[in-house]
Amino acid sequence: MAVEASFQELRRSVRKTLVLVCAALVTLLMGARSGAGRLSLAALYRVLPAPGRAHSRENRLRRFLAKPRLEGRAVSTGLGRL
Repeated sequence: MAVEASFQELRRSVRKTLVLVCAALVTLLMGARSGAGRLSLAALYRVLPAPGRAHSRENRLRRFLAKPRLEGRAVSTGLGRL
């Protein structure tokens, strides 16, 4: 899978969550958003394609974004390789 090749240094669970977050971001960018068009974490976790309640998805997203090993430059480089 391309995600595994581009993000070899990340754990499998982190790669899975990264795919879900990217899918949610694409969903948001394709549709209309509230809040004067701003992107918010609340909007992102509402459309996150993961099982569970909204609160559970919010916690998952916050834990994912708080990971110290998840560096913005590495993620953008990996996404560029896809």
